[in-house]
Amino acid sequence: MRQAELGPPPPPPPTRPEGHQKGVRYANGTRVGGWSHGRAGQQKVKTQVAMMAAAACAPKQIARGLLLSRERVQAILGQAETQGLVEDFRKIVRAHALSESLDIAVKGMAWVNEAIDNREAKEFDLVARGLSNMERVWSSAAGEHKPAGVQVAVINQPGDSPAAEIAKLLDMLVAPAQP
Repeated sequence: MRQAELGPPPPPPPTRPEGHQKGVRYANGTRVGGWSHGRAGQQKVKTQVAMMAAAACAPKQIARGLLLSRERVQAILGQAETQGLVEDFRKIVRAHALSESLDIAVKGMAWVNEAIDNREAKEFDLVARGLSNMERVWSSAAGEHKPAGVQVAVINQPGDSPAAEIAKLLDMLVAPAQP
């Protein structure tokens, strides 16, 4: 009698085709984790793993971020196709970094010229040091790594203060060229 009052039993939950597993869905409908839906889904996971590896994420971070096992991430990273994708993404990032660094260099040199024109020794020193530090970033982005054993020593002659030395450098830069 109770069955008649409740109506017919609910239908069984739909079954997933073999090889498909429920993953996590984000608001925009993308699916991450679990088994992928065919080749296109597997390619998407490979691409995501390659992008994260190119961004210097550790396999453990990749696994946690994409809800994959570390073993699966290691297997994906071990494939030649994925290694090629990682290199391609690194080239893209490198090209972008070089493009942005060119803008910084142009603005920095304009700032240095302004400091020279205004005869501001301290401002010149600070901007020049900043550009010098950026040179390491630019050479790294360009793939021009310095050997680890190279060291640079700066030797100051006693007697001159740094402010006097900077003022002399500014005078030399501003002075007209001698033929």
